[in-house]
Amino acid sequence: MPPKNLESLRRTSIRFKQECTAVQPGLAVLLYTTAELDRATTAAADILEAYLTFVPDGSIKAIYHIGENEYSSGFVPFDAAARNQLLYDLRRGPVLIDEDGYDFVLSATMDGQAGQYGCRFRGTTIPDPDDFPDETSLIRLEFPWDYLDTVDVDIFVGFVKDVAELYPFCTGHAGMSFINTIVYEPAARAEIAKLVPRFLGFDCAYDWTYVYMRGKVPPAHWIQLLDLVTVERLGGENRLKQALQGCEIHDLSQGLLVRGAKYPPVGDVNRLALDIGLLPAVAKVLAPVRYDEPNELGLGSDTAGKAYLRRFDERKSRDWNND
Repeated sequence: MPPKNLESLRRTSIRFKQECTAVQPGLAVLLYTTAELDRATTAAADILEAYLTFVPDGSIKAIYHIGENEYSSGFVPFDAAARNQLLYDLRRGPVLIDEDGYDFVLSATMDGQAGQYGCRFRGTTIPDPDDFPDETSLIRLEFPWDYLDTVDVDIFVGFVKDVAELYPFCTGHAGMSFINTIVYEPAARAEIAKLVPRFLGFDCAYDWTYVYMRGKVPPAHWIQLLDLVTVERLGGENRLKQALQGCEIHDLSQGLLVRGAKYPPVGDVNRLALDIGLLPAVAKVLAPVRYDEPNELGLGSDTAGKAYLRRFDERKSRDWNND
């Protein structure tokens, strides 16, 4: 079943003598691509329109354009004009591209606190691919942790399928995650590093994995997206479906969607992580191509990173139906 109450996972930070929300539990959908930036931004525009239609009106309050210095500018209102300008820029090829790419953050709050909704895009321009052979572009969509209390889980899975068809993904995933914004990133990273070891079903919510994700896949999550190249590297579609019996697997035009449990697992080890579904089986299958940069997860140490990447390796699968 959807998690009953995760409000206790909210974490705060003191900023300008006021208590502010640095971390919120939530749901997130992440898609990575190796496509050229103009193709990635065009697809991001389509996904953003789908997202803004899928969530309640007014869910996004502000936009933040990331420049050379990520902390140099602030959030401005995401009104109709800002929305139209962003979509226009994405579709025509952003005029704000710097030597590293084009990035933006959409937030549910006006002051950078972690909210219940959000979107991030980190688009990469590589002058010399030999210098950054593993870099990708990333789009991340965020939802409240209790979103599935009001939206049927199969409708949400259908949304993930739809946006995956809109994006030239090389890999991707969806499930529980920690919502945070770049304004509170240092405080958020410290709190997330404390939470991740206990809650196995949560993504570590570290955008910078996009720098190293080419040719790899994120560690096992509720939903996994595998492109055709990855499917072949793992032995082909038939072999994968045989190895992942019990999982729900959907054919996509660009690969496969693997759903390792009925609902997104929380995986609270203090409660024996009984809701992890078939994620240990998924982890075993993905191990040969799994993301392998433990120091690039924002968790503070190589040891913590390795523990996170391998968190399902010694666990037994549970029932797929974790209702």
